[in-house]
Amino acid sequence: MKNTITLVLALFLAQATFAQSSKSNGSAGGPAPDEILFTINGENVSVGEFRYIYGKNNKKDEQVDYSREKVEEYLDLYVKFKLKVHEARSRGLDTTEKFTTEFGTYRKQLAQPYLKDKKVSEKLIKEAYERMQWELRASHILVDLEEDAFPSDTLKAYNLIMEAYERVKGGEEFADVAQDFSAYTKDPSLSTRGGDLGYFSVFNMIYPFESAAYKAKQGKVTKPVRTRFGYHIVLVTDKRPYQGEMEAAHIMIRTDLGTGQEQEGLAEAKIDSIYNRLQKGESFDDLARTESQHYASASSGGKLRNFNRMANWLPEEMINQAFDLKADGDFSKPFKTEFGWHIIKRNKLEALKSYDDLQNTIKRKVDRDSRSQLSQNSALKRIKAENRFKEKTKALFAFRNERDSGIITGTWTADADNSYKKKLFRIGKTTYTQKDFADYLLEAQAKDKFKNADYAIDYYYDAFVTQEVLAYEDNMLEAKYEDFKNLAREYREGILLFEITDNEVWTRAMKDTSGQRTYYDGHEQEYMYKERADAIIFYCNGKETADKIQEGLLADNSNINELFKSMNEENSMTYSFSKDVYERDQEEVLNMVEWKAGFASVPNYRDRYVLIKFNDVMEPSVKPFKEIRGLVIADYQDYLEANWIEELRSKYDVNIHQEVLDNLIQ
Repeated sequence: MKNTITLVLALFLAQATFAQSSKSNGSAGGPAPDEILFTINGENVSVGEFRYIYGKNNKKDEQVDYSREKVEEYLDLYVKFKLKVHEARSRGLDTTEKFTTEFGTYRKQLAQPYLKDKKVSEKLIKEAYERMQWELRASHILVDLEEDAFPSDTLKAYNLIMEAYERVKGGEEFADVAQDFSAYTKDPSLSTRGGDLGYFSVFNMIYPFESAAYKAKQGKVTKPVRTRFGYHIVLVTDKRPYQGEMEAAHIMIRTDLGTGQEQEGLAEAKIDSIYNRLQKGESFDDLARTESQHYASASSGGKLRNFNRMANWLPEEMINQAFDLKADGDFSKPFKTEFGWHIIKRNKLEALKSYDDLQNTIKRKVDRDSRSQLSQNSALKRIKAENRFKEKTKALFAFRNERDSGIITGTWTADADNSYKKKLFRIGKTTYTQKDFADYLLEAQAKDKFKNADYAIDYYYDAFVTQEVLAYEDNMLEAKYEDFKNLAREYREGILLFEITDNEVWTRAMKDTSGQRTYYDGHEQEYMYKERADAIIFYCNGKETADKIQEGLLADNSNINELFKSMNEENSMTYSFSKDVYERDQEEVLNMVEWKAGFASVPNYRDRYVLIKFNDVMEPSVKPFKEIRGLVIADYQDYLEANWIEELRSKYDVNIHQEVLDNLIQ
């Protein structure tokens, strides 16, 4: 997009930062944000709009330069930009399906931060970072329970988990109780490991379980916790600081290549031999490549993919040995695992990065995690309060009374005798009726998603309310938040600019081969070679070497490579050379001699004796079109754009309000 104004969005979506505020970007003493700076064919552009985009692109050290030169230069660019956008609208490019889809995608992503509670989101991010600094080991007892369980089943599961809780609180061993309750869950850890889940950290467990564990006191069993799997009680058995991410390599000698004690002894003797060689200073990487029998890593010097203390794909002994090493470069004594004998080397241990470094990464994880629902729920509560949300839940009973197997199988249909006119809820001045919910239900219901029809109705109703409340707020964003209004306009107009400029300039110039040639023929003098020389430059270690080269070339001009090979056979620093067609001023050393066929020399150039052989000297000439077609296309695009701008200025009236502009300049 050559010479395109810098304010235009590159068409990729960056995470928008925003302040949920309707305050303007006005500065003291300047014009009000709603004053009109200029008009294009009657379409007004306000001071606030110009200030927003100007400030984004002319800020240095948090200060915006409002000098006359800067403002007037940028205003000219912005007028050109708005002329193109106006033309795009006049052609209906903002009504096409392509535009609607593309802008809709961008706007949806821009809106997301406004449909969540920023403070809650920040709290969740900070909470996650705090938890990342610790690794927990915990055991649990689980009584399985479906999310849509019937009340009787819920009560039964709760009574069972309370029984387990009381037994542990009464002094019974947690593992024994877990074994007794293994019949009530599909989780095999209760029967095989006494409920021990090993070590975990943030984002490794579902959020309610994670929170219960991180809030628990070590050695104290928690009260029952409900998750989508059922009811849990949790016992944290260990809490240790996060020890970082390990980059390591290993050498392994397998014990499964033969049978019996003989093979075991051979493997141990082999690893001991390797360890002795390492102690004498041999390269770990080299020994891993030649001796390790872990073939997946041997070729890379035994390198393993990075891991932390909680890695479940490595034997625990390997992890412990690696993290016991005190410094980068240290290697362990031989140790045995179920796979064979190993020596492990610590290449690098990276500690937990700072909050600032990890903030964006954590944010993405929070947004994908169930905990993000807390932020949305808080926003929903705010939106409802701001817009006087009211609901009449009795009207929902009509659907509960009509419940049948259809809502379970996904085949629910509306009662033909029911008009569904009763009001369900209202937000702002918009009212939603039973009919609105019925239409939603017909589309949203899923086959065999639930077993409990009452739960299914409530689930779909909550989803419908959430959808409509957020949609209501979404429709109000431009009116409520100046920042969002500016961002949305920026994206909208950026897409339009890209589309119309592509049609009028970029693609047009690429495809118009006749126009390219015509432009080239009319501007040949702009595509000239300077004086050129077909030459060879020899950088020698002294005059004696230069003389030998000159003698050799005079004898046989075709043996440059053979001559270079023979003269550098004993000393690679004897000379080097470069051969090319050089333009005047391209090589500094060439400017030090007269350009004419034959030999020339520069006795002292950067500690080298330079010999130059001029094969030919060519006068300035026009560069062939095929060699510079890319440059011609770029210049042709500039030409088309300049002509197009003049056409637009002639087509549309541009009126700059000079008094407002003068007040804007500082």
